[in-house]
Amino acid sequence: MGVEHSTTLDQHDSMKDRSIVPDEENPVGALFTRFPELNGRQVARAMNINETLFQNYINGRKRPSFERLRDIENYLHTLGEELTKVRL
Repeated sequence: MGVEHSTTLDQHDSMKDRSIVPDEENPVGALFTRFPELNGRQVARAMNINETLFQNYINGRKRPSFERLRDIENYLHTLGEELTKVRL
């Protein structure tokens, strides 16, 4: 009973070394579409961003500033680094 993903193993292998290039019109929404495991509300809470505002970033109703985009990117990079330290 594993987690199902919409990508095949071949697609996954070809994406391993590529950076995620978000949709220029809605990079936050594209990211959360690409990684449905991310919870927008939890990310907003962790970053002290209003949850409704963050949801508006995800659904494209609002556009984050360049600085806010960098903040989101930096938070997610930090989260990724923390996840690489997990040992089970």
